Amino acid sequence: MRDTPKIAASETKQPEYHAISSLNLRPYTTRWAKFLRGQCTDMTVGRILALPLKHRSPTPRVFKRPPETRRIGIRRSTNALLGLGHAKMHPSASELCIHIEVFRLYGNSFSGMSRVAFLLGSGISYASGAPTVTALTDSVLNGAWWQHTDLRFYPRPSSEEQISAGIARLAQEFLCRLSQEITPHLQMRENRSPNYEDIYAAARQLLDDETGEILSPLIAATLKKIKGNMVDLCAEVEPHIDGNAFASLTEKAIDLIQFVVFHGLAPVQKPVKLRILTDITRHVEETNIFSLNHDLLLEAQANEANVRLVDGFGKRIHDVRIFNGDWSINDDVARLIKLHGSINWNVIRSGAIDQFATILGNSESARGIDGKLINSTSITPLFLTGTKFSERAYGIGPFGELFNAFRSLLSRHRTLVCSGYGWGDKGINIRLRQWLRDAKENRIVLLDARQEEEIAGTRMWWARWDMYKAAGKVVHIRKWLGDCTLEDLKPYFDP
Repeated sequence: MRDTPKIAASETKQPEYHAISSLNLRPYTTRWAKFLRGQCTDMTVGRILALPLKHRSPTPRVFKRPPETRRIGIRRSTNALLGLGHAKMHPSASELCIHIEVFRLYGNSFSGMSRVAFLLGSGISYASGAPTVTALTDSVLNGAWWQHTDLRFYPRPSSEEQISAGIARLAQEFLCRLSQEITPHLQMRENRSPNYEDIYAAARQLLDDETGEILSPLIAATLKKIKGNMVDLCAEVEPHIDGNAFASLTEKAIDLIQFVVFHGLAPVQKPVKLRILTDITRHVEETNIFSLNHDLLLEAQANEANVRLVDGFGKRIHDVRIFNGDWSINDDVARLIKLHGSINWNVIRSGAIDQFATILGNSESARGIDGKLINSTSITPLFLTGTKFSERAYGIGPFGELFNAFRSLLSRHRTLVCSGYGWGDKGINIRLRQWLRDAKENRIVLLDARQEEEIAGTRMWWARWDMYKAAGKVVHIRKWLGDCTLEDLKPYFDP
């Protein structure tokens, strides 16, 4: 950058300004776009002189931007685009230099232009009314459910008797008995009762062995015992898996858990204490949000703040968006990588092709890319449940691509801001520990109002907390994400 010219003291009518000249456009496209849109609170725009080096003219074209009336679009590409209003120029980035006169209000013109990465768990959704793990577990074991003819499970209307009916009753009783079976071990090893994810994982392990999908020889005796304990329930089941009533009931129980989670999260639509995320997106060059949540609160917050999210799905076609694994972003855009899936994801069939898609609106009336009613290949939404069985999906299908993006994007950061995560996912924890080892500067900033002792006892930090803290690998801020301000988090943005 060239030396900043001084302004004569006699020029009292003009505000103080600095001139920035002869800067190659490519590295600055995103920050220029934010700057020119007036989204950087510590600056306003004077004028822009666009000068293609090959075609300099004695009188360069000057575009003026009245603040609230025009927009500018600048893309990161080999052929950078600089356009204001209807005037656009298309010289290549190597040919285009820009001369910008910046009218400064205060401070460094480019303060806050940096990058930030978040890892967010279910705790950030509680303020918005999302059910806790305990509440969902209670609903699985004690709620009133029934199965529609569409094979999906629904809560029983309040006007009806509040106990589960039909196959839902059998599936719920199966899960209650299974919960009792695994409780002693969890009490002995972790001093806690099972939650719905533990119960799901146990049921999935039984089903996989029973159907021969994944054999687990060491559970043979336990499986035999459990099957014996379910004889009365299986007698009432009409089998749909190879005439096997036990496998059929187990699968119904697994589906029930998925729909309990879906119906618990679907009504939660109004984001509370999440504005900090979109405020940060407007102040930094790049925002990457890695979420373990299935709800749609982050999408709702972005929509409310007019911030576009790139989530790996393409443009809307009728009522669906097809997964394409595209994570390229422009300005005023945040990446959202939902590592555990979402309540509005599904697998739809188009002709002979199965595609992962986001379904917009009511799935019963939604239309696919061919304009016809969608044909879902699975009755349950595409999100991961189960402590150890989530990890199994991390390398396959869209989740494989999501985790590849997670690893690739995280490697560009030296700081990861975490909040709302309970640190119980072994697959996530392994990847975080690897990232912490990748570079000396890598660190986790933990936004958690709890005492350090409580956090240090979780699976991720057990016997490691003091070591990581002494090495500067973890910084604990005793606030939840929703209670933080931009100023609280600015020191932890990557330059």
